[in-house]
Order: sequence, then C-alpha cells, then structure tokens
Amino acid sequence: MNEKVPGANGANRVLVLMATFNGAPWLDEQVASIVGQEGVRLSWTFADDGSTDGTPDRLQHWAGSLPQASMLAPADRRLGAAGNFLKLLRQAVLDEVDFVALSDQDDIWQPGRLARAVAMLRQQGAQGYSSDAVAFWADGRRRLLGKAYPQRAFDYLFEPAGPGCTYVLTTTLARSLQEELRNEPERFNGIGYHDWLIYAFARTHGFRWLIDPVPGVLYRQ
Repeated sequence: MNEKVPGANGANRVLVLMATFNGAPWLDEQVASIVGQEGVRLSWTFADDGSTDGTPDRLQHWAGSLPQASMLAPADRRLGAAGNFLKLLRQAVLDEVDFVALSDQDDIWQPGRLARAVAMLRQQGAQGYSSDAVAFWADGRRRLLGKAYPQRAFDYLFEPAGPGCTYVLTTTLARSLQEELRNEPERFNGIGYHDWLIYAFARTHGFRWLIDPVPGVLYRQ
C-alpha cells in the first residue's frame, strides 16, 4: 500500500489524538514531551471524557496555544477510555496528515520516538506501529514492558500489540478503521480495549504491523 509523501516542509505530518479524564496533574508534562518531538510536524485533537479536576481548562489552554490544535465537544455521557479514543478516531480529520499517534494524558514520550516510529513504518512498508514501554511509578520504580515478540497467526485474539499509548498508524490504516467506525457504529458498542481492537482490525484486514523493541514511552502506573 502506498502512503502519502511527507508534508510540504519535508517533515512527516503526525496527528496526535489525546484522550483525557481527570489528568490535570500530569497533562502539561505529557504535552511538553510531545511538543519536544523533532523531525515531525504536529497537529492535535483533544477529547475529554467528563473530567472534574480542571483538565478541560488545561486542554482549552493547549488547544488555543498549540498550532493546528482542536478540542472535540464533550459527549452527553461518560464513554470510558476506549470509547473516548474511538470517538477521536471516528471524528479525526485525516486529509492533511501522514500518520496518527495515540496519546494518553499522563505518560512521557522519549525524545525522537515519533521520528523513529514513522521512519520504521516507511522503511518496512508497515501501516501500524507499537513498541515496548517502560512502566514507572511515583516511588521511582521502573519496569520494562516487553511486547516485541515474533507475531503469530491469530495472536490478536489473545492480546494487543502493546500499550495503546505507543501506537502510530498510517492514514491508510486510520481511514480504513474510521470508515467502519462511522458506517457500522453499533459493531463497536461496549468495546473495552481500543488498543486491542485497533491491532485486531489491522491484522484481520491485511495491514502489516511492526512492534519495536526500543521503548519510546514512559508509561505511568
């Protein structure tokens, strides 16, 4: 499958989809770690799921100060993490981007992780990317979450391809998933794990997925 060439300035255009719920204590650090990514041109879409801790105010701040940033209107009920991410994927505007990256509200992205992800996707002709991650706790503990094992037939029936916060998708894959989310919304009611769904969708629809052994995200516990 042929992907679009990078944007006019030579940088790969990445749309960051960030889903939030009561993440105010960590949100600024997460956004700063994404803003610091080099070698990519970022746009942003935020969706909050009914926070009561000031998160919507911080999102409004970032939506107003970051280039090419927007915030989706709140739903009339709580969607849960999976539902909020599926809402983002359903409503994402993909016309002017090359890749889509999913973001939690409380992690820390390592420098260069987006540039590495898009380079690997292009070099290997894949449409979906995930990676190992480093789990970390407030008391300073860290633990590698290894997911970069050889993929097997039907592995998607048993587990996702790693934490969803490491996922980067080409617009080809994102559009295909978006079409089904829009055309057959009832099929996705009650989905509990958006990352598992995305991986299973990719594998069952003939998209190539790669899992990077180099951890690019500090995954807050």
